[in-house]
Formats: sequence, structure tokens, C-alpha cells
Amino acid sequence: MSKHWTPQRKREVVEVVEHDRSNLEKVATAYGLPADEVRDWVDKYERRGLEALSVTRPQMRPTRAEPRGIATSARCDRGIIVAAASAQGLSTDDVWRMLIHAVARRLRRGARLRDIIDEIAHDTARCA
Repeated sequence: MSKHWTPQRKREVVEVVEHDRSNLEKVATAYGLPADEVRDWVDKYERRGLEALSVTRPQMRPTRAEPRGIATSARCDRGIIVAAASAQGLSTDDVWRMLIHAVARRLRRGARLRDIIDEIAHDTARCA
């Protein structure tokens, strides 16, 4: 089965949750999804309907008025994270939580925050 969640497939999950709201976690587990993601779909669907469940790819090119640089790079990086998270059925909040846990785990093991930041900066410079 495809891991791509179309708006129609998301709506099916939302309808199952709406049928028995007390079992949101059970529905999420049955579909192999995080409960937070399903809750987000339900909220979006209730506010704006099926259109809100569409995933749009962020624009990766800078506008003419915006110079290339850190802001553009950060927006492109965010777009990559959003696309990767979506492809795996994760929300960006899930990704940020995982990153925070990974940094916290390294800090608990004795790493210094400055060293972690320097390592990330070094990796970013290599990829640019």
C-alpha cells in the first residue's frame, strides 16, 4: 500500500475519527499514524474542508526582491524537511520533536551544545 496520503485518504481517516471521536488514538494506530497528525487533519478538515488536507510543495526559488543567502537557504531547507516528513506520514512538529530529542540525548551523554551547533554548521557548509 502506498504511503502517500492524498486529501481523499486523509478525509477517510477523519470520517472514521468523527464517527467515534473517543477513539482517535485507536484510529491513528490502526492507520499507522501519529495521533497528533490525525488530530491535525481533523482540525484542518473541520475549519476549511477537504482543501485544507492538501499538501502543497513550498516554493524553493527565491523571489527577485529577496537576495540569495541565509533566509533563502533556510526556506529551502524547511521545504525539504516538509516534503520528507510528508512522504513518511509525519508532521513537521513530529520532525522538530525528534530533532529536539536527538539534541537532548547528545547533551545527556555529555556533548556540549556549542559542539553540536558547530557540527551542524560544518555539515550545512558542506551541503551548501
